[in-house]
Amino acid sequence: MSVKLNKVNKLKGKFIFLVKILIPVVLLAVIFSRVDLGAVIRQIINVHPGYFGLSLLVGFGFQITGGAWRWHYFLKHVYGLNFPYIWILKHYWKGMFLGYFAPGHLGWDAYRIIVANQKENRPLVHVTAVILEKFIGLFSCLILIMVSYPFVADKIVHGEKILAYVNYIYLLAIIVGICAVAAFFMKRVSATLIGNLEAKIVQMSFKFLKNSAPPADQSVLLQGIRACCTPRTAAALWGSSIFIRSCSALGGYLVLLALYQDTSVMINFFVVPMMLFLTMVPVSLGGIGIREGVFIILYGLFGISSTTSLSASYLGLIGLLLTVSIGGFIMLWDNVRKEKNLE
Repeated sequence: MSVKLNKVNKLKGKFIFLVKILIPVVLLAVIFSRVDLGAVIRQIINVHPGYFGLSLLVGFGFQITGGAWRWHYFLKHVYGLNFPYIWILKHYWKGMFLGYFAPGHLGWDAYRIIVANQKENRPLVHVTAVILEKFIGLFSCLILIMVSYPFVADKIVHGEKILAYVNYIYLLAIIVGICAVAAFFMKRVSATLIGNLEAKIVQMSFKFLKNSAPPADQSVLLQGIRACCTPRTAAALWGSSIFIRSCSALGGYLVLLALYQDTSVMINFFVVPMMLFLTMVPVSLGGIGIREGVFIILYGLFGISSTTSLSASYLGLIGLLLTVSIGGFIMLWDNVRKEKNLE
């Protein structure tokens, strides 16, 4: 029975991998059949260096330092683990590099969990901190989308049907958000939900960290959630998350300026968080094809051409690769230092 189950799981894994290869191939074939790739290359070659450099600083530099600060604050002020910020920043950047370039696709968050647990053996804390970070980050995207949409709704250029559809999604998101907040304040619902999530986190922590110490406390998730609702801690965590997402949106605005496309900055505060939501769906390897299609569709709502949208997608990708490569240099430097110390 177990042999058959293993074969089924292997076939399932191969099928999913094949689908993840076919989806980007099909999507890119459709996109390139409708967009002049030569025009895209010319736009990228003629990019404004000043705005592109500024997009790297704001869209990636500020975002990374802000993300590392949030991780540091979470561990220190919520769980009492006072790791040096420089150590946190270094491993945050190294994790990004491994998440994008390492063989086997070692996850960025998995790396952070493992390295933090090696420093302080509290697996439940490290897994919970990363999960709550993700939750706050996603909710911050939702906040920016909700706040910015009323300012950009009148700029949608593709008619009443598209506008009505977007309005419907916007209203649905508001209803879901209100229901989620209401459920949290219902003690029975929240207690059951938190208990189930904590059990999953325990399983996840021992999946990544098999040699870790057993959790001494089973209320780590509840402790983190309560901290997220405490005024001072909530202001720091939610404020840093809004800052990170705002930097990402401003980076998108600067990328368009680098392509000589002047548009409203509020459009990017709606489009960029929406992109982050949509490109999280794991239906292709590295989001290839999905990323390009999402850029074209969302920027296209506001009259930006497919050529410029695709150029913005690839220019943003170039900026991302340049930025995460710094994590590789940090890792190389650390390895060189370790070898010298061993000599």
